[in-house]
Amino acid sequence: MTDDRPAITPSTKVAALLDCYPQLEDVLIEIAPPFKKLKNPILRKSVAKVAPLRQAALDGIEVEVDSYRTEQPDWFHRERIRESIDERKSDPDKMPLVGLAHAARGLKQGEIVELITTFLPAPGIDIMREQG
Repeated sequence: MTDDRPAITPSTKVAALLDCYPQLEDVLIEIAPPFKKLKNPILRKSVAKVAPLRQAALDGIEVEVDSYRTEQPDWFHRERIRESIDERKSDPDKMPLVGLAHAARGLKQGEIVELITTFLPAPGIDIMREQG
């Protein structure tokens, strides 16, 4: 017997996921309380059809944004940017932080990799801070 259900990826729409795996509704709500909105039939029929898991998951994460905002550091100069990664133009099923980590490994002292995103990549910032 073959399984014709689609793979679950960050770009999978919430409604498509729940159509194939209805038992995951309570799991989603437990993981991220904002998913409680799925119980509303209007939101379930509208927003869930267009919202990918990536966005729904990010909306469910509460981050203290101010702890990530700083003044531009003295070492930052645009001409030092060696690579720019734009999450909006990347494969929707690949995490841009993987490409960022790969690009960062090849940097020389003083060089910069720029990451352009539509969201605050807090976990990635934390990882990069830990790695110096």
